[in-house]
Amino acid sequence: MSIIQMLREAGIDEAANLLENKIYLSKRMEVAYSHYKFIEPSILEKFCQQLKEKSYKRDSCKHCNGSGKSTIGFLKKIKNCNCCKGDGWISERYEKLILTDLKEYKDAPPMDCLLDLKRAKDMEYEGKKVFDRFEIGQIKEEIKANPKIDPVVFGIIDGCIDKFCITQWDDDVSFEQIKEMGSNE
Repeated sequence: MSIIQMLREAGIDEAANLLENKIYLSKRMEVAYSHYKFIEPSILEKFCQQLKEKSYKRDSCKHCNGSGKSTIGFLKKIKNCNCCKGDGWISERYEKLILTDLKEYKDAPPMDCLLDLKRAKDMEYEGKKVFDRFEIGQIKEEIKANPKIDPVVFGIIDGCIDKFCITQWDDDVSFEQIKEMGSNE
């Protein structure tokens, strides 16, 4: 007799359900870990920070050429630029990894990635789906919405902190880049 059955017989159904769910979660995670590469949250966080640092740019004000001061009138009186409020910068830009729920993604991936995604969606453990949902990882410019077109698809298991790399296309961002940049101290 299993511990779950013993808990149920004793009338401790809530504990039995909780234990059953934990076992089911661990088995689904075991299947996912055995089939896919994965990203730990700390690695993803470091990757995002390094991506921001490497791509960070400040755009100087076009009216004062970044000086923060503008010359007004025929006396050439110097005062703070109205456009940038005197700091010389009009905007800051950097690239950011954006994770979008698959249901909200608007572009069509290549056929081989669709097949990878179908295999992951169809993957089961004891008649139930392994993954609860999927996210698309895509690099976008933070200030100006300028998406790049080469994402990574992550499989998500609710209750598991890691993300599983299902597929990727082209070379905008890759599993290997995220892992490498995120692992560096």
